[in-house]
Amino acid sequence: MKTPFILSLAFLMFYLPANSQISFGIKGSYTRAWFSPDKEAKMGGLGTTVTLYKRLNKYLEIGTEPGLVQRGASQSYGAFGETTMYLCCFSPSPIFPQILDPLTSLRTSYIQAPLLIRTRFSLGNGPLSAFAKLGGGPSFLAAGHYETNSMDDFSFEITPVIRPFDFSQNDNINRWDWGLYGGVGLALRLGAGHINFETELYRGLSKLLENDDDKNRSRSFSLGYMIHLN
Repeated sequence: MKTPFILSLAFLMFYLPANSQISFGIKGSYTRAWFSPDKEAKMGGLGTTVTLYKRLNKYLEIGTEPGLVQRGASQSYGAFGETTMYLCCFSPSPIFPQILDPLTSLRTSYIQAPLLIRTRFSLGNGPLSAFAKLGGGPSFLAAGHYETNSMDDFSFEITPVIRPFDFSQNDNINRWDWGLYGGVGLALRLGAGHINFETELYRGLSKLLENDDDKNRSRSFSLGYMIHLN
């Protein structure tokens, strides 16, 4: 599935007429991510993407936004869920050699390369315009880890605990995620390009774990700059 997607992207980007306008840029984003179908607590993350579009006509552009984005979720830890911290704090004993915060964060880093259609239109005669985009494509899980807090049951000292994924020891993790993208934003003309303010939704279609139904969901807010090369 990955090879046809790459070939289609290359065809669409380079087969179009040579006089089509090309736009290139970069943007940084703040993301709120969670898992579906469960309503897990959202967690924050960051992302950096390159934007590359080629104009089809007066209203439509086609392109891609490859980059590195953080996803994941926060969820209740252990069999006791939200009651874990209560039991630990009021029952210090060797039964609880390591006391954990009831919220454990799963943070993942994906390399994405979606194929997108975008439309942009002016808002009056000024420098401000609006745009919307829609598309889909693959993401590859490059790294991931769990984050939580640990409290010693004698000293009550709290320390952060990070446990990285070991892909070589766990074949249950699905590292490819196919998903849908949609976004809207405003563009302010400045110099040879535009400053872009954007909000975007991501809906993953693939399970993160083979034996679970968790799928990636995220909402991001980004700021970037795009220049028009011709």
